[in-house]
Amino acid sequence: MKLYKNKEWLHEQYCVKGKSAGDIGRDSGVGQFTIFNWAKKFGLKRKRPILSRPQRRKYKLNENYFEDVSSERVAYWLGFIAADGCVMNRPGKRILSIELSEKDESHLLKFKKDMEYTGPLYYKKARIDGGNSSVHLQLCSPKLILDLIKHGIVERKSLILEPPLWLRKDLIRHWIRGLFDGDGSVSSVRDGHIRGQFFGTENVIRFIVKNIPGTKTVTRHKDCNGFYHSFLANKKMYNYLYYQASIYLARKEEIFKLV
Repeated sequence: MKLYKNKEWLHEQYCVKGKSAGDIGRDSGVGQFTIFNWAKKFGLKRKRPILSRPQRRKYKLNENYFEDVSSERVAYWLGFIAADGCVMNRPGKRILSIELSEKDESHLLKFKKDMEYTGPLYYKKARIDGGNSSVHLQLCSPKLILDLIKHGIVERKSLILEPPLWLRKDLIRHWIRGLFDGDGSVSSVRDGHIRGQFFGTENVIRFIVKNIPGTKTVTRHKDCNGFYHSFLANKKMYNYLYYQASIYLARKEEIFKLV
């Protein structure tokens, strides 16, 4: 019998000595996929190696950006990602993904700059006429993802997101502004008023109305499990969100400041 068909021998080579399937295959005169198949048949699994030094990156990235949420911009981007980011936390696939309409490309470039990321943005053309083309940023980093998870940004968060009750009080408005820019809306209506909405989980919306002056209502969506708060914009609300702010989505601020 060929050695690789012996479970104990293959376990010794593949799991204990940590040889690659390719090396075992070359020693045995077969291809690596034959070794993979026999390892799978025997239920052999080996632990991922612990690296003695960080993996070399193709592109530069500040992987520690969200380690400590103690500044306006970090709090803002955390709120923005809470609304418009997608986290994947799986072995070998720890990724932060953000996809925006192409008209907001400049905003994604601001995030890319703050993250000190030297990699590219990716562009998707609209699939149907009249649709919106999009711009996409993907950051791969176990450290970055684990820090985001620590601050409440988890996989499939849209219906379970919790507010950052731990956040320093003077940074709450920046987190809320980021959330609003990611998943809120504002528009000028026929009566000359500026109206808008915040969207999110019930606890997030209650957190928002508790902190923004003059806001109270929390409403459940009729057609989904989410909640929202509708508002009539005023100067006090505008100042709460934007006073001396250094980062915001310009097209929304342009409408908001008309109050």
